[in-house]
Amino acid sequence: MIRLNGYYQGRRIIAPAVIADIRRGADQAHFAKAGYSTLPGWSYRTMWWVSPNEHGAFMARGIHGQNIYIDPQAEMVIVR
Repeated sequence: MIRLNGYYQGRRIIAPAVIADIRRGADQAHFAKAGYSTLPGWSYRTMWWVSPNEHGAFMARGIHGQNIYIDPQAEMVIVR
């Protein structure tokens, strides 16, 4: 549903503004100041990690190693 811009089975579940806010990410310079070197160039906003890559990928990460990686351009979701 997140990969499909808030749609599920052809019906909008999440408002477009919410999806756009997630995908926009945050200020990468502020994120870099935190010294979190594992994801260089990424940012963190509204519980999502946002990639600087050309695909506009983003992910949710749990404290026990769970991950949801979403690559909208590749139409791919990886859940671990």
